[in-house]
Amino acid sequence: MLCGGYRTVENPVVDKDISEAAAFVLKEFVLAEDNSAFSGIPKNAVDLKVISASKQVVAGLNLRMEIVFRDQSEKDLSGGTVVVYNRFGTLSITSWEARDNNDDGS
Repeated sequence: MLCGGYRTVENPVVDKDISEAAAFVLKEFVLAEDNSAFSGIPKNAVDLKVISASKQVVAGLNLRMEIVFRDQSEKDLSGGTVVVYNRFGTLSITSWEARDNNDDGS
């Protein structure tokens, strides 16, 4: 993959980089004792699913994901767009934009 703009990940569910980033986001947003730095995280969220994803090669990888949080019954809750920076195995969240269920993204 060449440096430049974001490129769509055709099947984010099976992409290793996206799966790793999604697990990191789940840990940081949902499982962390204090996630107060991130607004819009549903209190009853226990999991998340990746709706779409894209990658950008920089000095490492930017992984942009459209996610939806899920409750224990796997009901979709609110979600948003998160960017995870993977600097050669060290992950960090660089941006988070919450979206509620009534926002159609337009």
